[in-house]
Amino acid sequence: MSRRRLVHIHKHAREQYQLRGGKGNLQRIVECRLRQQLKLGAKAAQSVGDLIIEVPVSPTLKALCTPMRVGGWLCFTVLKRDWRIA
Repeated sequence: MSRRRLVHIHKHAREQYQLRGGKGNLQRIVECRLRQQLKLGAKAAQSVGDLIIEVPVSPTLKALCTPMRVGGWLCFTVLKRDWRIA
């Protein structure tokens, strides 16, 4: 029986991760760290009615994730850790 993934990684997020020098399996990193954040009561940024969680993926990068309507989370981009959400 296959287990449903917690996070769907958008093509744009994978591209940004590679362009910004990310190493390792982005899917595994984001799923593991997002699970940890949710267990600890993740701090979310409210932006135009959307819930966005910043997930650290390396010392220099973070992934931005939002809930999907069908369940689970969508990782839609990867930014430098010091960049702010507009």
